Amino acid sequence: MNKNPKNPMKPKLAIIIDGGLVHVVTDHPELRDSIDLFIVDYDTDGEEEDTVELRQTDGSFERCFIRSEWIEESTIDLEEVAAKITE
Repeated sequence: MNKNPKNPMKPKLAIIIDGGLVHVVTDHPELRDSIDLFIVDYDTDGEEEDTVELRQTDGSFERCFIRSEWIEESTIDLEEVAAKITE
């Protein structure tokens, strides 16, 4: 049941960080193949191995870790997450 008063049919996507691991989940698994998702982590702690320089919109470059991520089917109630945010 969708409790989001702003857009009841809008798909939901959650970024879950658990123990430093990032998980991306959706309540519309049919969308998984239509979205390219990238994790950009600027928190490099000065480490340069496995980082890249990524151009910013102002033309400058910042060092970061980048990777792609799979979108999984949600095992949590994203409607409840949305409802708690709008409370």
